[in-house]
Amino acid sequence: YPTSDAVPTADGVGVVMAFQGGEVYAASGAGHALHGPVRDRFTAAGGPAGELGYPTTGVRALPDGGAFAHFENGSIYWSPATGARVVTGAVRQRWAATGWQNGALGYPTSDVVDLPGGGRAASFQGGAIYWSAATGARVVGGPVRDAWLAAGGDAGDLGMPTADSAATADGLAQYGHFQGGSLYLHRDLGTRLVPGDVLLGWQEGGGPAGPLGYPTSDAVPTADGVGVVMAFQGGEVYAASGAGHA
Repeated sequence: YPTSDAVPTADGVGVVMAFQGGEVYAASGAGHALHGPVRDRFTAAGGPAGELGYPTTGVRALPDGGAFAHFENGSIYWSPATGARVVTGAVRQRWAATGWQNGALGYPTSDVVDLPGGGRAASFQGGAIYWSAATGARVVGGPVRDAWLAAGGDAGDLGMPTADSAATADGLAQYGHFQGGSLYLHRDLGTRLVPGDVLLGWQEGGGPAGPLGYPTSDAVPTADGVGVVMAFQGGEVYAASGAGHA
């Protein structure tokens, strides 16, 4: 039952009315019911005056026991395992493209947060999504994400991801491309950071499917200090002045 009258919201745009188990927010002729952890998270995020704005759906139950509600500027998703999380902007759009909570990423385990370099990110059960204006929204998961974070993440030399992390066609390695180079994690040869100029030379030589195969060393300075060299299963790539050749 209702426990209050309908009163104007703080911004004067809509009204809110309290009930025994939650609240109904109404604006632009539509009212939507919020309750439980989703409502609590919405309140903590500033209610309709916060980033999310007004609800565009009520709280909806999901078959796996979770729940969600959509808002003018994002969504809140909740599950018993992950809690209630705010998902907004390009990160939300990329997550939606993967299948929402039914996709490989599962439920969000963090809100979308700002990164020091100007990007945004959110963690999920199966990985993370990182976005910047320069690189777009990219999915990075598993050991590739672990290795990237160990190398400093978006604040390190690699910078932001420029593609989703993936497995090579032969299934022997996982990799991720970043602004400052690429990470290749081979099941037998370990993790190697391939700088951008070396990567170009390696790709020129056919990449992992070509005669060079996979990297077997990190890139190291050449003896004259002018360039770098990186060893591969089938040869080497030398790079200087921004160009690498196999």
